[in-house]
Amino acid sequence: MIKTFYIVIIALLVVSTSVVNADAYGDVQKYTEQINKNPNDSIAYNNRGVAYAELEQYEPAIQDLSKAIELNPNNYMSYLLRGVIYGKLKQYEKAFFDFSMAIQLNPTNSMAYVGLGDAFNELRQYEKAIIFFNKAIELDPNDYFTYKHRGNSYRNLKQLELAISNYNKALQIKPDDFEVYFNRGLAYLNLNQIDKSIQDFDYSIKLNPNYAMLHSTRAAAYGILGDLNKALSDAKKAIELDPNFLKGYELLGIIYRELGDNEKSQFYFTKYRELGYRN
Repeated sequence: MIKTFYIVIIALLVVSTSVVNADAYGDVQKYTEQINKNPNDSIAYNNRGVAYAELEQYEPAIQDLSKAIELNPNNYMSYLLRGVIYGKLKQYEKAFFDFSMAIQLNPTNSMAYVGLGDAFNELRQYEKAIIFFNKAIELDPNDYFTYKHRGNSYRNLKQLELAISNYNKALQIKPDDFEVYFNRGLAYLNLNQIDKSIQDFDYSIKLNPNYAMLHSTRAAAYGILGDLNKALSDAKKAIELDPNFLKGYELLGIIYRELGDNEKSQFYFTKYRELGYRN
């Protein structure tokens, strides 16, 4: 149960995830049967809430976790998961309350501090976010996820060397996270270290080749270097992967303009405007 719970916490804290645990459907059924047999089973409500969260059915997840808390107000895990869900729903005051309760019940659990840090990141209060990430790392210095998100805080504060240091630490612990390579690449790009940024974008694309944003960002980096053919290839790949990806059309318009092909440049700028209006 504990292992499953933390997998769900991490999945929910990630900005976007397309992976749904197929077992979650069966878990909803299983824990519903347990609840029918014993309506006061707080663990069954908690576990069904976990299953609903895996299925991204957040309202029934909140209802079940709230019932679990009503039946057992000392279970910090129910507060923690409900806080993460409230954060995803941008109900930050409720998220702050739940994370604070989780810390009160279990002051040594790092994930509640991570949740607070992420909530402050979403509110663009990056200095406050870093305070909570620091505490989380103090409690669990081997959690790559916290270094990753503290790196994002530093990058948003334009403290790029500190951001890169945190991304380096995250990759030492977990070297297969495409988002960390991508974000470190953005930091290098902002430092005008274009070759290093492209190297990180390469790794990111190798790990997640079907994400349009990665290709378009590498296209921009190639454009800065003046390698317009590689920039063109990446920008085309971006809109091939996602025909509604606005940035790809804009980049193609810019690249073709630089190549002196005004007809194609105008075509892609027109597509960019049309899609922008439509969206």
